[in-house]
Amino acid sequence: MEDFNLNTLTNDKLRLLFEEAKKEIIVYSRFQEQFIKHRECIKEKVDSVAGCMTIWIVFCIFTCSIVCFSELSNYKLSSILWVHGIIFVIFLLISFSWKKVMKKFDAELLQEIQLKEYKEKDKLKATLFIPSDYRNEYAMTTMIKFIDNRRADGWKEITSLYEEHLHRMRMENNARQIIEELESQTEKLSRVSGRTGWAAAGAWAVAAGIWKNNS
Repeated sequence: MEDFNLNTLTNDKLRLLFEEAKKEIIVYSRFQEQFIKHRECIKEKVDSVAGCMTIWIVFCIFTCSIVCFSELSNYKLSSILWVHGIIFVIFLLISFSWKKVMKKFDAELLQEIQLKEYKEKDKLKATLFIPSDYRNEYAMTTMIKFIDNRRADGWKEITSLYEEHLHRMRMENNARQIIEELESQTEKLSRVSGRTGWAAAGAWAVAAGIWKNNS
């Protein structure tokens, strides 16, 4: 991709630039998503190991407390406690060793993903000509539509039209939120008024019954 000024490009060259930038952004975003998902998986694995250890400790304490208060001989009591202690130590060794191996494996895999990400970042050529505010798939797709529909001519008109598009979307979202809030408040008021109406009707019925009985 040759070095040029965006303001001097025709719509055809801008469209080519947007297409190339869009492809680069999609590929790079996939690597970022893969990296984030893998880090979340590592956290879940570590949390699962910690949870299993906590459950096992609670189980051992509960079992040992029951054994201690039971009517067993000292020999049986010590044997049960020794068995629990040995199992607990073995479990800790297995957990720590598994955790160490998984951390090493995950670190190597993360390093591999990072290297791929850096390689993909080095391939970002067309994207580097796009200002940072527009370096996303949605912006590139929308600007390509503006060119295809001949709604704008040149970089300045395309970006101005895109900013107007974003502003209109924000205004529509704000209006939609206001409408939803008003509908929610109206529904709550209707429920309250309905309950008040039923309460008033009940009060009138009780008053009428008392007046009838007195008369």
